[in-house]
Amino acid sequence: MPAGLAVRPAGPVSPATHARLHAVPPQDGRPQLIITSPRTPATVLAVVMGTLPERVRGSLRLVSLAGQPMSRTAQEVSDLLGCEVGAALGAPVMNGRAVPEGVSAGDAAVDQYLLDEEGRPAWRPFALTLAHGPATSGGGRPARVTQWRVPAVLSAGTGPDALSLGRDWKAAVTPSGLWVGPRDAAPPLLATARPARADTVALDLGPWGSHRPLDASLWPALERLFGQLEPEVYVRAVVHVHGDLDARDGERLHRLTVRHGLRCADPVTSPRPEPAGRPGTGPEAASGAGRSRQRTPLPARSS
Repeated sequence: MPAGLAVRPAGPVSPATHARLHAVPPQDGRPQLIITSPRTPATVLAVVMGTLPERVRGSLRLVSLAGQPMSRTAQEVSDLLGCEVGAALGAPVMNGRAVPEGVSAGDAAVDQYLLDEEGRPAWRPFALTLAHGPATSGGGRPARVTQWRVPAVLSAGTGPDALSLGRDWKAAVTPSGLWVGPRDAAPPLLATARPARADTVALDLGPWGSHRPLDASLWPALERLFGQLEPEVYVRAVVHVHGDLDARDGERLHRLTVRHGLRCADPVTSPRPEPAGRPGTGPEAASGAGRSRQRTPLPARSS
């Protein structure tokens, strides 16, 4: 394919699939292994990647035309090969739908979307590509974000886990959304290990502890961030609070989420992450409703 290699079931290929494969645009220095079926075994992908030169294999990334997160498959391939494996977090989409027939790779201006069960674009993930490393003797580890895009308020930063949000706060890109916390804190494992879902955008806050009042500078920082989220994110966003808030801060957060039409999950206290590649099972009790607003373009960043 113009973008790299494609792996598909044996037999005839439909005209629509043929057109989509040829419309995926090449990326300079990043060949792609395009998968047409979500049922493609990891062993098959490992065999294909294993035949490639090491320098090519190291820069290759998996792309699924089905648009479903590939965390489990990429992790299995990484374990089989004993090296990091990159994977895109969505499918190439143009003009709000899958790349149509008759569009060449040179003409395709595409975005990367997670697709729902019907194959319709859901939302553009903040984490564009993830690197999955081999599991250690102690178990797996969260995937590492290698390409990302964020709202303009977070554009200054040294990496996907150190994005500036004012003097005292920072943000991090996670596979499932965004995390916000103190500059001296790290995202909790529950946030970084939560898999992406087409129907939910996770906005993780904290950890906070001991019911201590939060610095007042947090609220205008969150106001700026929430004000730049796209409509497709608003209608799917769920705010997860890690730790405890005192009564006053809890009320401030409630007013903020209601004002922006965001849902708020029950406070998170368990340190155990959701298994990668499985649908989320955490509580998502909703308050407020999504709203429609003008889309704000987000600049792309990469490392």
